[in-house]
Amino acid sequence: MKRIITVLCISLLFINFLSAQNAERTVVGGVSSKRNTEFAPSLSADGKTMIFQSDSDFGWELYESVLQDDSIWSEPTPLKEINAACDFLAGPSLSYDGNTLYFTAFIEGETETEDIYYSERIGDKEWSEPKSIGAPINTNDDYEGFPSVSSDGNSLYFIRLNFDNPVDRKSKENCFRIFVSHKNENGEWGEPQALPEIINSGCERDPKIMADNHTLIFSSIKEEGLGKYDLYQTRLQPDGSWSEPLELDYLNSDENDQSPAISASGKEIFYYSDDDIYKTAIPEKFKQMINITVKGIVKNTDGDPVESNIRVYDNETGELLANAKSSTVDGRYSLVLQGGLDYRVLFSSPNYFSQEELHELKIVESYKEIKSDVELEDNYKMEISIRDKDIEKPLSAFLSIKGGNGDMIYDDSLSLEQKSINLDLKTDQKYQVKVNVPKYPTHEEEIIFNPDTFKSQMKYAILVPFEKVKVKANVTDIVSNQKMKMKVYFKNEDEDELIVANDNEEVYLRKGNRYEVLTGSDKGYMFSSTKVVAGEGEKDEYGNYNVNMEIMRIEKGSSLNLNYITFDLNSTELDSASYFELDRVIELLNKNESIKIEIAAHTDDLGDENYNLKLSGERAKSVIKYLSSNNVSADRMIAKGYGQSKPLVPNDSDENRALNRRVELTVLESD
Repeated sequence: MKRIITVLCISLLFINFLSAQNAERTVVGGVSSKRNTEFAPSLSADGKTMIFQSDSDFGWELYESVLQDDSIWSEPTPLKEINAACDFLAGPSLSYDGNTLYFTAFIEGETETEDIYYSERIGDKEWSEPKSIGAPINTNDDYEGFPSVSSDGNSLYFIRLNFDNPVDRKSKENCFRIFVSHKNENGEWGEPQALPEIINSGCERDPKIMADNHTLIFSSIKEEGLGKYDLYQTRLQPDGSWSEPLELDYLNSDENDQSPAISASGKEIFYYSDDDIYKTAIPEKFKQMINITVKGIVKNTDGDPVESNIRVYDNETGELLANAKSSTVDGRYSLVLQGGLDYRVLFSSPNYFSQEELHELKIVESYKEIKSDVELEDNYKMEISIRDKDIEKPLSAFLSIKGGNGDMIYDDSLSLEQKSINLDLKTDQKYQVKVNVPKYPTHEEEIIFNPDTFKSQMKYAILVPFEKVKVKANVTDIVSNQKMKMKVYFKNEDEDELIVANDNEEVYLRKGNRYEVLTGSDKGYMFSSTKVVAGEGEKDEYGNYNVNMEIMRIEKGSSLNLNYITFDLNSTELDSASYFELDRVIELLNKNESIKIEIAAHTDDLGDENYNLKLSGERAKSVIKYLSSNNVSADRMIAKGYGQSKPLVPNDSDENRALNRRVELTVLESD
């Protein structure tokens, strides 16, 4: 029985060997050479750019090749900036947008061991100085290398030495373990985690995460393998686990087969074998999920390239799926999107208006490329008005606006009749605004473009603050002089403004404006009222203008002048300005439900006495009608007109006559 199983295993190995030998393993022309060893190919999303490592007289260096129209790869070009900066290079991994290159590097005097570095594309086949990816991925005492970045840019797979099994005894090859690091919400790389044992079985290297972000291909030395390192494929499952790795028997050979690379189309796999870079068509069962490549150029309205942040969202759930960037050099970008979803792609840059694109990819049957150039606007039209900051009424003003270069773009008056002006502005400029309004302090501010709140056509109100003074109301019992805690109402007679404060609370009133000041009511107390002009009088040691209010207890026969109840000439209709004080009467009656009151109206001595008597009676009824309409029982109120029969002061001047034209509240019944 044991002999049969041994024969069966040998037969299976032989069949696998024949399958591998019979697969179409084609050396990649233009890239591979007989003189040198080419290793670790990496492809852009569209499969048209390849970066790989090759040995030369100076050691390992990185090279770039581009797929020509005739499907031939161009003569490789060395990446001079990267090669010159590093003493050792290996395992390049080109981001799917083609703008960032990750690789393994050792730099004398900078690194203790091999670490992961990256460079950003700054021109056609030109790259920035290498930068360390830093902790927590890189460490001082361990090897980190052969990085592979996911298409969404949020995961990085790489290898570290396997200290438990540093060298495979049979093949004498170095052994590694595969780790992954994920970016957090702040865009920082998280603590790397080793992949599970189903992948890290003992001797692995060269992980490559495919464009679908689910398919991982890696090299592994296993007892059942054909040679030294063979290629295996596993898939990330919905529950976060990884599937049992499948041997890529259609390409594995008795040589080392390592460093896989697949473009987003998923049709061919490129890999290292026998000192060259090979390619092989991928059988259907090994193909990754259907991908769609979206690529284009982000530019402004003048056609200049723009570096843009690119966020990819699930259009149905709003979930952020990927972050990317367009190139600073030429605005190029490339995205790999999986079929089966609809995507919302947001392009944003600090000095431009954001733009969204919708890609409906729920139903796709095969790989395709979408060309989508994006134009970001850097001009906007702004309708500018000038308004009071607190009450937002329009103001007549003199307005001047300077651009970021100091040029005056507006310098004229803006009247109430004109109300606003329309200007064409640039997103990359900061505008200096100066406003002069009579009776207002000079106001200055900046208009700074904000891509999150500004629109290509928008209204903008310059809110000018009025000069204010601090005022504090002190409410006391008129008999005991005891401080009382009551609400205090400040009603501006000059503007539509009402401020409600507590006793002894500082408030800010518009300097020079006239205010009606009324206390609220409390159980057993009448309310009190007065008038002030904000900013007149003496200030206390804290810089406050004090308003002293005295209130008296409710007793039978107590009277209260309602100072702000007014009527038009010879009219019985209440002026709307009366409602504010009448609402305080309602408050008084609601808090003291047992009292009954008389509302008495008085006139001066001008006109016929009988006419004045009738007029005053009708005015008193108008007050009662308003109070009744606000749920005060009519049984608690009596209207009385006294005409000119009860003057407060002699009717011998206009001022005195104004005092005699009044409405009074008198308590008829109380507890």
